[in-house]
Amino acid sequence: MTEDEGVTALRNGLRVPYPAFLPRFQRERGPAQQCNHQYSKGSTFCGQRFVPADGAPDVKGRHAQQCNVGGGVDARHNRLRDWIRDWLEHVCGLSSAKTEQHVQEWDKWFQATDANGAPKYTTEDTPDGPQRVPVMAVKMAKLDVSFVDDEGVQGYVDVAYTNACSFDAATTLRAARTPGKAASEREEHKRKRYPPELNPHAALIPFVVEARGRLGVEVLPFLRQHAPAEEPRRSAVLARALHDISIITQQGLAALLLAAEPRPATV
Repeated sequence: MTEDEGVTALRNGLRVPYPAFLPRFQRERGPAQQCNHQYSKGSTFCGQRFVPADGAPDVKGRHAQQCNVGGGVDARHNRLRDWIRDWLEHVCGLSSAKTEQHVQEWDKWFQATDANGAPKYTTEDTPDGPQRVPVMAVKMAKLDVSFVDDEGVQGYVDVAYTNACSFDAATTLRAARTPGKAASEREEHKRKRYPPELNPHAALIPFVVEARGRLGVEVLPFLRQHAPAEEPRRSAVLARALHDISIITQQGLAALLLAAEPRPATV
């Protein structure tokens, strides 16, 4: 983690307004007024204003935390995904661990739409004459990490980051009232997307982490289940795992916040 990322992560944890606007930047106009996340090709920026319609400034960086222009959100997700695969293989000895595996049982069919979002139909000849029928498409189920455990059970880990703080007041209030609510809602979403009855011989593990670092309820049991059994190695492995997840999470969040601020020419 760079010095700027470390300071930003600390300021964010302490709830300092505009955590990525570091004091040494010394810009006369103050914190950025629009998102400076840059598209990967060219010099185009996101440009989303940090003052929404209600006039309340986005002092917490809610937009920056969730804006994927430039691929920062995906990069954080993929880094955690790759860490899980490496941990299963190199620490837990599961050589079967792989990423981005297609699980046909969880493919989801839906009605296709055109460029304007209108449902697509086609005409088919039937004994009763021409009939309009929906055009169907499939959303392939690609799970982040697959593995076979020591008992021969096929497992799938699906990784997600979620934010307790959003632009929807009701959602933010619900998350504030119940610690871990944002993570539990994302876990429930994944279980509905990948229902166990469609793949009864496989285990699904929603590996959900909130943006500020709170772990979903499935994370620790998963780590404990697959960590080495013998002590003191087990304790060391689990402690290192929590450390690594924390670093990936805090560094990823800090990088998103920093990328939204225009960097000074000289610092």
